[in-house]
Amino acid sequence: MNAHAARQSDILAKTVTDIADPWQKRDILAQIEPTLTVADIAARWQKSEDTVRRIFGHEEGVLRFGHETLRVGKGYRRRYFSLRIPISVFLRVQDRLQQRRRE
Repeated sequence: MNAHAARQSDILAKTVTDIADPWQKRDILAQIEPTLTVADIAARWQKSEDTVRRIFGHEEGVLRFGHETLRVGKGYRRRYFSLRIPISVFLRVQDRLQQRRRE
């Protein structure tokens, strides 16, 4: 991290700690937290993208962009979601899955 980015990070950290409302603080941190794609996680875990989508599809904190199945005329338009998984959510799920394996 260069000096400019470090200064910005320090300023942002001070600003976030000054916020009293925990929901507002969570929203700000969610906006700046790096995210992973389904393909990134699938490659790291050596699993299919479908498996990763099933694991993270309804996990709290995952950003979902898209729409549910839509009725169009007499037919349907398939649902489509693009998922972005914050690193904190990825680590939480990974820890949970590793604990299951140990038991």
